[in-house]
Amino acid sequence: MDQGNWYTFLKYLGLVVGCIAKFTSGSLFVFSAYQNAIKETFNYTQTEVELLSSCLNLGLGTGFLPGMIFDKFGPHLTSGIGLIISGGSYFLIWSTTKSVKFYEPRSGLMAFYFYLAGFGSLFSYMAALNTNAINFPAKHRGKVISLLNAFFTGSPSVFVSIYYNVFSDGDYNIVKNQHYDKLMFFFAILFIVMNAMCIVCLHDLSKLQGPETKSAYTVENSTDSNHVQSGMDSAVNSIEGSKKNTEERKDDSIKFILLLKDPSFHLLAYTFMSAAILSLVNTNNLTVLTKSVGLNHFDNTLLLVMPIVNTIISFLIGPVSDKIKGKIPRLTLLVIGCVFFTASELVYVFFGTYLAGVICSVIITAFGIGTLWSLVPTIVSEMFGIRDFGRNWGLLLMLAGVAGLGGQAIFGFLYDSRVRSDNIYCYGKDCTIYGYILMAVLGLISIALSAILDIRQRYREKYNQIL
Repeated sequence: MDQGNWYTFLKYLGLVVGCIAKFTSGSLFVFSAYQNAIKETFNYTQTEVELLSSCLNLGLGTGFLPGMIFDKFGPHLTSGIGLIISGGSYFLIWSTTKSVKFYEPRSGLMAFYFYLAGFGSLFSYMAALNTNAINFPAKHRGKVISLLNAFFTGSPSVFVSIYYNVFSDGDYNIVKNQHYDKLMFFFAILFIVMNAMCIVCLHDLSKLQGPETKSAYTVENSTDSNHVQSGMDSAVNSIEGSKKNTEERKDDSIKFILLLKDPSFHLLAYTFMSAAILSLVNTNNLTVLTKSVGLNHFDNTLLLVMPIVNTIISFLIGPVSDKIKGKIPRLTLLVIGCVFFTASELVYVFFGTYLAGVICSVIITAFGIGTLWSLVPTIVSEMFGIRDFGRNWGLLLMLAGVAGLGGQAIFGFLYDSRVRSDNIYCYGKDCTIYGYILMAVLGLISIALSAILDIRQRYREKYNQIL
């Protein structure tokens, strides 16, 4: 096999393994399926359960460190660290079921284990996403990231089916029939195998180029003309006091201090944080809602619907946004995604006691999630450069994780305030309605922020064309 064919083979092998890694990492979003099993096993309040879920997401959101490790050391070390942390953390969670009395008053320690599980999975997430974002040219980046995200958001439907049909005895609607400990053991083995595959098969091809393929790779990736937004370029010029050639500026990574000073980065960060809170709350509290209004017998169906719709949207949004971005920018599609999130909260508020209303809201939420997680990584790479993509995207994940911790804590507090002292569950519409009203307000904020960013970017591009 000549060098060019070997390069192509490694590129597509990395894409296949990246899809497997993202598929495995999507298991984090199965928490809502087994949260009631944890609640009953350890007699936790909803606030404590929300803490576990939030820490799982916070671990996934601690992306700054894994992103920097990937940028400096590449996918092999990143995947190796993920293997140790994710495999070990799931074994720890599995072990808690052997010492229930010990962990009943120690939900904080349990939360730390879940944080490690999320943090470990982020290493494989970053290795899969960043490697393929680098290896494929800019013109295909939207498609590639959307494909990876489709596996990430679609896998929960598979894991939910496995949990209910393989790791449950008899009627899975009866919480005592569920064996979430076996699911945790399964995840531990799965993450170890997956990360081992990443260590062997993921390669940063920009560092493996030989003389024959390096020029082709350089030309292919020189089409990354949108790596750095024109507004950022202006900021670099004003701070450094000199004008650089346009093509040179597009290939340069933005210094971190300039990134933190850029209003566009702040607008994107606040938009993503707000929308990510809605994504997290809606995903992880679906079974909380259904149990409170007596619709929990439909949990299996509802938990399958959201990932399936997520997958469809993720498959479509990348190629579509690549094709129409000249007329309809990705930022405009991001505004539409925020509208979906807000609409889903309003449906929960007004129709959350009806099965049709819950199904409708789940589908609308899935539209928002598919749009958010497919577009934002691509937007980050286009606005702020590919060389420091791991760092920049990781920073957004970290901010979203911290925000999600607060959002879920508030939702859990509002739920527990309605629970009777002699029970761990709340029943009735009032259990969750105040939380969803708060989320609807946050959704409106995300729409406003994303719209401002979209308008700002349009004006900057128009101004740059005039110059």
